Amino acid sequence: MERLEKDIGFVALGGAGLGVAARLQMDVSDRVCVSVIDTDARALAATAVGVKLQAGSKRTGGQGCGGDVGQGRLSVEDEMSAIRDLVLGQRMVVVFAGLGGGTGSGGIGTVLRAARESDCFSVAVVTMPFGFEGAGRLEKAAQALSAVQETADLVLAISSDRVVEHIGDRDVATTFALADAILGESVAALCNLFVRPGYIKLDLGDLRRLAQHCGAPFSLGFGAASGKDRVDSALRQLLDGPLLNAGQVLEQASGVMVGILGGEDLRLSEISAVMSGIQLRTKADCQLVMGTTIDAKADDSLTLVLLCTDTWDDEAPPAPVLLADRPKPVRGSRNHVKKSQLQPLLGLDMSGKDRFKGVEATIIDGEDLDIPTYVRRGIRLEK
Repeated sequence: MERLEKDIGFVALGGAGLGVAARLQMDVSDRVCVSVIDTDARALAATAVGVKLQAGSKRTGGQGCGGDVGQGRLSVEDEMSAIRDLVLGQRMVVVFAGLGGGTGSGGIGTVLRAARESDCFSVAVVTMPFGFEGAGRLEKAAQALSAVQETADLVLAISSDRVVEHIGDRDVATTFALADAILGESVAALCNLFVRPGYIKLDLGDLRRLAQHCGAPFSLGFGAASGKDRVDSALRQLLDGPLLNAGQVLEQASGVMVGILGGEDLRLSEISAVMSGIQLRTKADCQLVMGTTIDAKADDSLTLVLLCTDTWDDEAPPAPVLLADRPKPVRGSRNHVKKSQLQPLLGLDMSGKDRFKGVEATIIDGEDLDIPTYVRRGIRLEK
């Protein structure tokens, strides 16, 4: 597996991730490394993505996991060393998976843990199953989402039903192709916001601030248009489409990030019109941040991407030191820089006593499990 030195890593897992990764690769900046991980060797070989990692070949024989979450987790964990090398040194890692199946639900936590060990800012983008897929699959997805929230810095949860509602009633092949296109283009736009030039620039500090103050998963809005009425058309797709539940999600939002991506012909009046349309739908006290990106290849197109959540905690912990201010991890080393502790250790004597005196620490995947979970994960406990 080849590792490319990039600013942002996009890692897609499982069958749901392969098509999205292939589409995203067409729209994303060359400063984003796109890679895919799957247990299904045949599906992996058919994917037009440069960086591929087959997981758990000894466990599955190159077949899929058959929806077995445990098998998916173990298969991806088998490749932990390669995954660490894949994400090491990148500023942000975006991990995409469809929840409810085996490889995606089981393996996403392993990739997020590798990003955390490498001190990358991690964004998990997950799709939830269709309602018709049944209670069992929906329950697996809900459990996986809960675990993702414990590990990722920021979570984007997308309803498959809403994506299809956005597309309309079409044949199955067309529906899935268009769904991959919508998800790929929207996540590519999100990545491009942080690596392409712009006069009103967003940076990872803005995204970190949102993540620290907002605990619940974010919703994703997306709109794209070209031509004379591109602002009105893109705004309608963004604000009135099913991804934001016809605007209801935005009206209830307490934290919002807006990205406006256009070509060299993008005008300030268009930026103003976009933001005015969005602000008309948000609460007066909504925490809103925006930025623009200019792409010379965008011609006369306009792309809008929006993240929003209905939770905002003013008492959120202070932001950790950014990666740029820290020494970079040495490639191949397991001594990764740990995230700043948000709460000091309690003044307890941690040395073993009686029957536990002299017992070695419990170290798994480089983590000392004898240290309380809230300390290892940097969670502040309420006083």
